Amino acid sequence: MKGISRAFPHVFNLVHISPYAVIFLPSAQAVSFSSPMVVRMSNFPEWVKVSERPENIFFVASADSPLAREQRIPVERLLQEPMYLTEKGISYRYVLEQMLAAKGYELHPVLEVGNTDVITRFLLENKGISFLPEYVIKDYINDGRLTSIDTELGDIVLWSQLAYHRNKFVTPQMNLFLEMLVKHMKKLRTS
Repeated sequence: MKGISRAFPHVFNLVHISPYAVIFLPSAQAVSFSSPMVVRMSNFPEWVKVSERPENIFFVASADSPLAREQRIPVERLLQEPMYLTEKGISYRYVLEQMLAAKGYELHPVLEVGNTDVITRFLLENKGISFLPEYVIKDYINDGRLTSIDTELGDIVLWSQLAYHRNKFVTPQMNLFLEMLVKHMKKLRTS
């Protein structure tokens, strides 16, 4: 944001962050950055996709959890654990709900909250499990405090995308913002 403020000091910057699959902003100039989602923008010709990347989504627990040492954990076993999840029906949580419903299961989390930092704190205290994107838990996995849980559900990959509406005017400020986000996303891919 500093780069945009320096280049355009008289422009007000407003960034909306949302867990919803696609952010629809009411303003004439809007850029959308979506959290992991199932449907890729290639299915929506009114959107111009600037960047996208795959996002691994994991069941995750404390490295001290007994589940950390098990392999191919069945759904029945996962559902016995206290589960801390994002809000019902949103993005990767929706995918989890659909996968489990197809197998005849229903989720009953201990806590539903939009802030993944809150969820992560419970996990770090070994209070239960969650279902989160790798980018949320990567540092904790790398330092050995959290671990992804090996389940019978296999690998789950969704997509984060940066897009803008084809019929909206892209201002120089928005263009700079898009360029900066693309560079940031490339850095994240290599780290």
